[in-house]
Amino acid sequence: MVFRGEQLFLPTTLVETFKLLDVRIRYWSYLIDPEPPTPRVHDDRLSSLRLPMDASAPGEDISVTIENMTDEPLVFMAMLVGAAAR
Repeated sequence: MVFRGEQLFLPTTLVETFKLLDVRIRYWSYLIDPEPPTPRVHDDRLSSLRLPMDASAPGEDISVTIENMTDEPLVFMAMLVGAAAR
């Protein structure tokens, strides 16, 4: 099954504490701009970033590179949502 990522969701509480540096499928980067994008805040719990991507197949790496903007260790969570095709 092929997957095409379209939107990255993350808790709104993480918008101020983490900077999204890069999202990659295989070796393709989807955040080339030197200034990281600001996620759209939907409400006090959920934010998202629209990232139309190429399709990926099972076994291909999808990676997210982030920077913690605080001095303490924190947990980062995100969910990539998209469409699946057979």
